[in-house]
Amino acid sequence: MRVRSKVEHGVNRETLCVRGRFGLDFVASRDRIKRPMIRRDGALVPVSWDEAGDYLRQRLSAVESKAAGGLASPRLPNEMLYQFQKMMRTVFRTNNVDCSALVHAFRCARPVGGRLL
Repeated sequence: MRVRSKVEHGVNRETLCVRGRFGLDFVASRDRIKRPMIRRDGALVPVSWDEAGDYLRQRLSAVESKAAGGLASPRLPNEMLYQFQKMMRTVFRTNNVDCSALVHAFRCARPVGGRLL
């Protein structure tokens, strides 16, 4: 599977970086995490969704009055990113939200003549 862009449209004529065009192997990866996990004794252990929810509530209540920020994967669909930023802004009352797309862009950039393009 790969992603194709519209020819001759937009910035860079919609040319995608190699990772953006062919980097979909994570979807069907054997290593993909399919259940919530909690770190116990230094190792991640699969748990039920209810147990993960209880653990998260306990951990978040401990930092309730502290400043927060959220970082989501740029590989998430726009709908999920929208829901994530809405949760961060309404539930956690913070505008410190990022999807690390800039980090992804720098990872794909290649130095040319000593400068990143």
